Amino acid sequence: MLSVFSYFFFLTTEPTGPPQDILAWTLSSTSILVKWSPPLPSEQNGVILNYTVSYISQSSQSKSLDTVDNSTSIEVKNLTIFTKYEFTVKAWNVVGPGPESEPVYNTTSEDSK
Repeated sequence: MLSVFSYFFFLTTEPTGPPQDILAWTLSSTSILVKWSPPLPSEQNGVILNYTVSYISQSSQSKSLDTVDNSTSIEVKNLTIFTKYEFTVKAWNVVGPGPESEPVYNTTSEDSK
């Protein structure tokens, strides 16, 4: 006999669509704010629990940050001055992560000193 939880688990899948409308705003020479909208409701496949923002520059390895909840923005800090970064976002539900968004790009400011 299946429990209610087992029944729910078997009928649920990870998000099938990526977050939408990804934007990256330069805040300073070392930080960029990344904002997005959730995946389309028909592609969430349950409650979105959190998001992972991945980022990389030409001179660094890929890094990622997780939101602490289902908030749809995060400030990426401690970046290199005047450097171009690529950002992608993926959503997580109880089953796991969905697909990554299309990448967006932005460059940190030149140092004002």
